[in-house]
Amino acid sequence: EGGIFRMLLIDMVFIFLFSFFLNGLLKRVAPFIGAVDQPNERRMNVEAVPNIGGVSIYLSLLFAYYMFDTELVKNLILGATIIMIVGIVDDMFDLKPKYKFLGQIAAANVAYLSGLQFEYQPVLSYFVIVFWFLIVMNALNFIDGIDGLSSGVSLIIIFMFGLTNSTFFTISMLIVVSIIGFMLHNGSAKKIYLGDNGSMLLGYIIAFFLGYEYFRESLYFYPVPFIFVFIILYDLVFVVMDREIRGVKFWKPEKNHLHHRILRKGYNQKQTLLIIYMMVFITCLVAIFLADKITKYI
Repeated sequence: EGGIFRMLLIDMVFIFLFSFFLNGLLKRVAPFIGAVDQPNERRMNVEAVPNIGGVSIYLSLLFAYYMFDTELVKNLILGATIIMIVGIVDDMFDLKPKYKFLGQIAAANVAYLSGLQFEYQPVLSYFVIVFWFLIVMNALNFIDGIDGLSSGVSLIIIFMFGLTNSTFFTISMLIVVSIIGFMLHNGSAKKIYLGDNGSMLLGYIIAFFLGYEYFRESLYFYPVPFIFVFIILYDLVFVVMDREIRGVKFWKPEKNHLHHRILRKGYNQKQTLLIIYMMVFITCLVAIFLADKITKYI
């Protein structure tokens, strides 16, 4: 057991260093291929910033599969590959929302066909699983408005989930250190963004992990995944309803997200991040507590 733990630590160090140095390279390559985020009404940046940080997390995922060749990780990578292709094309050429949704649905289908299904009601199961992937991927993508927000929120959710789950512990910790490798560049002067490719990829990973663990279990477990991602779902629902009331298309960039509203209260970006991180941490604790109580109950 000690040997296995030491090997995991070595793998984590390797993945961290790989992610860290790769992001340094991606920052230099991105401008030459047009992979940059221009300032807009939702973003806080005032100049173009490279937006292919998700590539480092995706390649770290491939390394994780090489180290731990399991059917579970293989199925995860198949859907993640579709999301990366869609995300990178969107970041470079600004895909229409309908084409982005089609790509997300295709990736969700991969997860469904790999066994992420309810024990009963296969037809209902299909629509719920696809809906689940769509809302998590887009919620995390929507909230990605300040440095370290999507990546930090994802890190907390994946870490807290993996820490209490033996099946996903190893892959979760490897993804966590790859996110840390990215975040060290995301907060630097010459920064890099996750981009749609990275935020959708992390959303897909979270949806896959939580769905695979809880949706295939008893009906009693179904609320647990939604509690893990409650904060990002709250932001998505609030933004969509607010824009619907005002007659604005929900995918149009505006500054009415949770972090924008906290910033307007007078908090700076770091304080805003810490507030949202704490909110996510608390909801993860609630989800873990609830899952434990349900396990004992049934």
